[in-house]
Amino acid sequence: MDMEQLIPELTVIVAIVLLGVFLRIYVSRQKITVKHIVFVGIMSAMGTALAVVSFVPIGPNINVDFSHIGTFIVAIALGPFYGMVTGALIGIYPMTVFGNVLVPPGKALTGLFVGYLAMKLNVLGSNGTEKDNVRNRRIPRIVPTALAGWIPEAAFTLVTMGIVGIPYFLPMPVVEGILVKGAVEILLLGIVCEALFASKAIKHAISSFRS
Repeated sequence: MDMEQLIPELTVIVAIVLLGVFLRIYVSRQKITVKHIVFVGIMSAMGTALAVVSFVPIGPNINVDFSHIGTFIVAIALGPFYGMVTGALIGIYPMTVFGNVLVPPGKALTGLFVGYLAMKLNVLGSNGTEKDNVRNRRIPRIVPTALAGWIPEAAFTLVTMGIVGIPYFLPMPVVEGILVKGAVEILLLGIVCEALFASKAIKHAISSFRS
């Protein structure tokens, strides 16, 4: 086995080991409920179904993909850990389509960082309720959170596929097209989530999941 074949496999192994360590540390400190698991499962299934429906080729190795809606909903509602898990699960379908084993870790990064930023910025207000003042409610916070949280995945894609060539090289114009397409998708999904989480009914449902 030559180094070109060995490097991608070692990368995947390292990513799995790091994810396992993170999960072990998190699980030992947090209470994971059946309600949370069910919510992640439903949102992962919805994101995957949307990926299947929306996968329309618009260029070489470039497909429309709105699967991250499930990632965003879970990350914003439950935080970085569940967002990361949802992103990884949603990445399984495009991984099989493109034969790229690094798609799930890339999408997991978005779930992790969107969840972290949403938590730190308190984008839903206290416990997901209407306790924010009027000025804060008028400022769109989910859209910039989604865009900023997607940057690590974009950088991961650029480095692995455009610079290092893991698991395979793509021409830089193709990688740039993927990133531009991805930025537009994230913007649109952020707007959708902004509208969704503006609903009092949605916020009330989210607060029950957080409890």
